[in-house]
Parts: sequence; structure tokens; C-alpha cells
Amino acid sequence: MKQIFALLFILLIASSCGSGVKREKSSDELTTQITVAVTNYPLFFFTQQIAGDKFEVLFPVPGDIDPAFFEPGAEVVSTYQSAEIIFINGAGYESWVDKVSLPQRRIVNTTAMVSDQYIQEKGMSHSHGPDGEHDPAETAFTTWLDQSIALEQAKLIYETLKNSYPESSQIFDSDFKKLETELMSLDKQMEEAFSSWANASVSASHPVYQYLGARYGLHIHSEHWEPEQNVDPDVVKIFIESLHHNDSQLMLWEGDPHPETRKLLEEANIKIVVFLPCGNKPEQGDYLTVMKQNLKKLDLGDS
Repeated sequence: MKQIFALLFILLIASSCGSGVKREKSSDELTTQITVAVTNYPLFFFTQQIAGDKFEVLFPVPGDIDPAFFEPGAEVVSTYQSAEIIFINGAGYESWVDKVSLPQRRIVNTTAMVSDQYIQEKGMSHSHGPDGEHDPAETAFTTWLDQSIALEQAKLIYETLKNSYPESSQIFDSDFKKLETELMSLDKQMEEAFSSWANASVSASHPVYQYLGARYGLHIHSEHWEPEQNVDPDVVKIFIESLHHNDSQLMLWEGDPHPETRKLLEEANIKIVVFLPCGNKPEQGDYLTVMKQNLKKLDLGDS
């Protein structure tokens, strides 16, 4: 009888110990997506191309807002705060970053390595969209329109991800190489497309094309006209009279100009091209397709 009780006791102990053994987790359970947050669409595109499916890339800016003038609420700030890495454009692009509490050690300024190429702007108050008046930063910030700078931004994203997550180095290496090839090709295409406009009178509806002009040899005079704005005809007339009367005159716009404004400009033989900066997500395509479409419109004269 004692032997039976002893055996039952041993079995009871073994059973109770067995219930506390932790099972080995499956590979699916061990794999979690790493969250990376960005502040504009070019950075979103570059990061997605490099990071692959293992990373969740967050760009929490509404599609109808220019990210350069975005003022995030508490919920969006919380999204950035929870990200493992925060890629910002720099060059004064994100004025809100200094106004909120973000983990500084996680912020990566993607133009930090090319800050010597920043273009300084004269301070001048202007309106931009429905949010009213803004004081532009002293530094021009649409850096990615110079594709050589865009490549440097993508490269810093790549190096940051590779150093932070070395176990995924092979994925980063392969994906960055593809993106690098695409951006270098785009840079050459832009250089060729703008070469015929180097001696032309080039204007812009808004001061957002500074890096484009600097990279591709254009001397661009910028107005402060919104696409939806019906510009005063007298103002348009003064603008036209101020131009050098070359055979070729080009005006870049961020969006389709008001029909009345377009009519006055085209009557003065000014070629209008809607060249999308692509700061926010495009309605169709991606960063590369939008830039190539911009060049196609430039070449064909379609807006």
C-alpha cells in the first residue's frame, strides 16, 4: 500500500511541475513588426523600398495637407512617440518637431549629412493652402527635388536601419541597391530634361523648386500664387512684363492654375507645367512614377 501511495505522490508532483513548463513560441509569435515613422511622402517611399515587409512604416499626415505645414494633434504625436525610429526631412521642414515631446535619440535627420547644401531663403510671409499665412523657414526644405540629395537621404535611412537591425542587413543591402539605381537614373533623366531650359526664363508659382533649380542649372524666379487663386490680372500683367522676353518661357506650378490665370499666362506664350513636388502621397503611382510623369509633361508641354 505504501508503494502505491508513493507512486501516486510522484505522479502528482510530476503533473504539477509539468503545468508550469513554458512551451517554445512559434516563429510567427516571435516575429513582430518594427515601427518606423516619417514626416513626408518621399521619406515614406524611400523607407518602404528599403525596409521591406518586416517594418511598418507610418506616415500619419492627412492626404489633403502639405506635410511642411502640418500641426499634429495629440494622437499623431503619440504615433511618432511610439515609433522605434523617426525619420525627418530636416532643413526646417518640420517646424512642429521642436514644439512637442519626442524621444530625441530616435530622431534621424535625413539631410544632416548634406546640410552644407541647404539653400537659404529670404524671410517672406506667404499663404499656403487653407491654413492661411505662414512664415517660411529661412532654409528651403524641398530637398528631395534634387535627386542627388534624395539619394543621400535614402542612403542615411538605409545605413540607420542596417546599423539598428543588422540581422536584416541582406534585405536592406539588396533593396537599397535597387532604389539607388532608380534614383541615379532619375537624376540623369532630370538633368537631360532640364538641359534645354538652362537659358530660358523659368518661373514658379511658389518657392518650392529651389533645389531643383540648383541641381539642374535653372535660375528660377518664384511668385507666391496658389493654384486655386484667381490672381489679380494687373498682378499677372506686371509679372509678365518683368520677364526677359526670351523665345522660351516656362512656369512651374504645384497644381493646376486657376483658368483665368492660365489664360493670361498662355496668351503671353508662357509654357505652364504642373510639376508635383510630391510632398504628400500621390493620388496615383508612387514617388518615381510621379517624378517621371513630371518630366514627361515638361517634355511634351502638357500640364
